[in-house]
Amino acid sequence: MPRVLFICPANNGNSQMAEAFFRFMAQYRAAAASAGLQPATEIDPVIKIAMQEVGLLLSGRPQMLGPALAAEADRVIAIGCDPLPDQATDDWKLPNPVGLALDEVRRIREQVRARVEILVADLNVARPVTRNLPSDAQE
Repeated sequence: MPRVLFICPANNGNSQMAEAFFRFMAQYRAAAASAGLQPATEIDPVIKIAMQEVGLLLSGRPQMLGPALAAEADRVIAIGCDPLPDQATDDWKLPNPVGLALDEVRRIREQVRARVEILVADLNVARPVTRNLPSDAQE
């Protein structure tokens, strides 16, 4: 089973969204985690709202990126931070949604979702579609 690790500076925005989308799209066919280089104390509340709009809850806490977590990953995705030294890392250059207005967070959320869809297809771990994520009424 492939293991994917999403990393960002504080693990309170993009990496949390990517992990949630990946878990939903690849459920039981791959594992995902997220971590930060200097984790925040909580996930940005506006990001939680944006993810609730598409039926995904972010209830975890930001966690520190440690060597063991990185070593377990088959694929590491850096979002807004430098790739890990000595480890193959994909670099997703996306804006940081933390502290932005909901409309901006929604746009970034959709960019994250699109990247995760490509990753899931690339890993060939998409689960059978039993329900779609709701579309955004505001967009």
